[in-house]
Amino acid sequence: MDFDPLSLARPGRLPRVPKRLPTTVSVTVCPRSGRGGRPRVHGEPTIDTRWEKLFEPVELGGRRSMRVSSADRFPRLDELVAGAPWAEQLVRDVERQLRTQLALGRPWVAIEPVLLVGPPGVGKTWFARKLGAALGIATLVAELSTMSDDRMLSGTASGYQSAQPGWPLVAIAGTGIANPLLILDEIDKAGGSKANGRPHQTLLSMLEPASAKSWYDQCLLTACDISHVNWMACGNRTDTIPAPLLSRFRIVEVPHPKPADFEAILVSLIRDLASAWEVPPSLLPDLPPTVLRLLRHAFLSEPSVRDLARNVRAVFGALFADGHGPRRQ
Repeated sequence: MDFDPLSLARPGRLPRVPKRLPTTVSVTVCPRSGRGGRPRVHGEPTIDTRWEKLFEPVELGGRRSMRVSSADRFPRLDELVAGAPWAEQLVRDVERQLRTQLALGRPWVAIEPVLLVGPPGVGKTWFARKLGAALGIATLVAELSTMSDDRMLSGTASGYQSAQPGWPLVAIAGTGIANPLLILDEIDKAGGSKANGRPHQTLLSMLEPASAKSWYDQCLLTACDISHVNWMACGNRTDTIPAPLLSRFRIVEVPHPKPADFEAILVSLIRDLASAWEVPPSLLPDLPPTVLRLLRHAFLSEPSVRDLARNVRAVFGALFADGHGPRRQ
């Protein structure tokens, strides 16, 4: 059995959270000595105004979600476990990392790269998105199975009319924080070629802490710090992922949800729908007992979070079409 040092950490031995922490913390992503901080020389392409903010101090996010309760708990993470019981061990692992951050006086979200591996439909990407929401940081997803090259990840060289920085820098500029959660979906199916670039190869330097602190961007023509970016990946298998890239991740196997998880997952999915429709969950109509039995039977026959989410959305759509709209406040 592999040794897991995290198994030695018991709640009573976790570091306490300091009472006084800085309100905000900002970092320099791209140095002022780069193209964004000096006059443009003759013949050099201009920088799109969207990327100029990368040369200004960028805030590190997630401080609000890192507040502990009077019981010394992280309420948002506890809620996440309630909606995804099968992921409790991973969530507690994230909690330990947050406690370490706080104990060191670093009130921002920083977690080690995680690769979720499991059968299709078990809720890997769904859980990764919910973790980002629980951590209070912006979350973006890249579908690697559709990539034929690495341009979306690495960016395009300056001089092209459509030139843009690498995906981590685009994410930082778009979200306004230096530590968004970037999800690499279907990482085991990434394409690419030697001529056009391979996503797996590009990710090696992005996920290596030392190289990420000085990652050269071919659009901005300067080395930028993307080391604060949080990474998660999802896949069905690991044998198609190069070993050097696998070594960058903490690999977590995601099993099929258990029958006992049905109620918790159903409640979480209904909350997701309410959030997407911008209404409180309490205003959605109750699901009829017959419908609940059908949903439960389908889930027990094929325990798939993806299928359950699709069925729940279809049921509410049918209820709305039948005149059972949201309740009035």
